Amino acid sequence: MKAISDKLFYFVKILTLIVITVMTLSAFLQVIFRYVLEYPLIWTEEIARFMFVWLTFLGSAAAIRTKNHIAMDLLVNKFPKKMQKSVNMLALVIFLGFCLLLIKQGIFLTATNMEQTSDALGIPMGFPYLAIPVGSALMAFFILEDMLNLYRKEAK
Repeated sequence: MKAISDKLFYFVKILTLIVITVMTLSAFLQVIFRYVLEYPLIWTEEIARFMFVWLTFLGSAAAIRTKNHIAMDLLVNKFPKKMQKSVNMLALVIFLGFCLLLIKQGIFLTATNMEQTSDALGIPMGFPYLAIPVGSALMAFFILEDMLNLYRKEAK
């Protein structure tokens, strides 16, 4: 599973880099065209906004994989050592359940909004919403990896 997870994480990092680059270039073009050339481009703001949504979900998945997300371990550390692993596993199960809910609702939102088009770009609004189920599925995969690693540590 580690080999698959490593490859998937590499893909997430590359995709995140592309999204950040597109978002930055879009925002830069918006500033140049609006304030220097005094001819604003209407599509740059929309691209930057859509890329920010994708960045949020891809970044969340990457943070889970690298364990850089916010963790409330102050309370967990108050438990005895043997209970800490169980509490951590419970937290991961709850987090996984939330991700599964996001996947389900994200698929619904994506499908529902495929008929609506964006104002400036004219693309189906389902594409920006697709960040929700894709990012949540990536988060769920990395949470499952964490759960498996925690289970292996408990078994020892």
